[in-house]
Amino acid sequence: MEAVVTHESIDYDRMIDRLTKKLVNRALPIVQAEVVNVLRPHRITGETEQSVQIRPVSATKQRRKWTIGEVYSDAEWAPILEWLYVPFMRLGTRKARKHVRKLIKPIFGETMRGLTRLKRR
Repeated sequence: MEAVVTHESIDYDRMIDRLTKKLVNRALPIVQAEVVNVLRPHRITGETEQSVQIRPVSATKQRRKWTIGEVYSDAEWAPILEWLYVPFMRLGTRKARKHVRKLIKPIFGETMRGLTRLKRR
C-alpha cells in the first residue's frame, strides 16, 4: 500500500496573460469608437473615420512586458491630423479610459481579489 501526495498549482502567469489578452481585445472596439467620435465634429471626411481599424492581440507584434493590440489609421494624412490639427488618436484613447476601466472588474474580478488576498497573508 502506498500514499501519493501531489501538489497541483495554478500557473498564474499564464492565467493573467490570457485574461490580459481578453481585456485588450475587448477594449479595442471601445477605443476605436471614441477615436471616431473625436473625428466626427471636426467635419473631416468619412474616409478618415473608415480608415480607423483594429489589430487584435493575435495579429500584433508583442513586446516583452505588455500585451499589445492596436487601433490605427492607414490614411496617409492621419499623422498630419494627429500632430498638427486634431489629436484624434490621443484624445480618443484618453476618452476611452473610463469605459475600459469598467471592463477590468468583470474580466479580472474574483481572480485578482484572490491573488490580492494571497499576497496579504
